[in-house]
Order: sequence, then C-alpha cells, then structure tokens
Amino acid sequence: GPVLRTEPVDPALVEDPSLIIYESMKELPGTYLITNGDQTQTIHHALQNGGTFDSALATREREPDPPNYTPRISGMLELKARPSVTLNILKANAINPVFTDGTTFHPTAPPVGLGV
Repeated sequence: GPVLRTEPVDPALVEDPSLIIYESMKELPGTYLITNGDQTQTIHHALQNGGTFDSALATREREPDPPNYTPRISGMLELKARPSVTLNILKANAINPVFTDGTTFHPTAPPVGLGV
C-alpha cells in the first residue's frame, strides 16, 4: 500500500539517519499505521505475520538518542466492521532512562460523522 516517508532537507547535515529517515505511515487493507520513527515497519511486519500492534511494540524501546531519549509514538486506525483507534507511547523510565515504559491507549471511536 501507499507509504509516507521522511527525508532530510540537507542530507549533509544528517548524523544518524536511522533516527530521522523512516517510513512514518504505512497501510494494510482497512488499517492505517502512523508513527514518529522506524517502528512503523515493526508494526506493519507484525500485523502481516499474525502479530498485534502491542506485540510489535513490546519488541521496541524509546529512541536511542541520549540525553533526549525521544519517545516513540505510534497510532493505528482500523476501518473495518467496527472502526477503532489504538495509540501507544514508549518513553524513557523516569527513574532510569535505560529502561522503557510503554503505554497503549484505546480511545473511544468518534461518532459517525465526526472523524471515522
């Protein structure tokens, strides 16, 4: 399916391409994935092979960019019989940033006519 990819404005200034060049949006039949990092591919691969959004992200951690430890934020919109939205954030543990805390949210789908 269609893919949305990031690209640097000036490639000469890129220090670590793995942190800024990635597929930020991918599509599967009836499902849209969007993230702020290369975890898009991890989720896409898991869903294609019988895995889940949560199982895919359980294999990942916050960005490896100390001292920032940028959170990885992911979303999935499913437009199947019963539309749903799933969001996840993987962020550095507040006590020890070597560890990653992950939280998944399942917000209520908006009513017909307001979004989905």
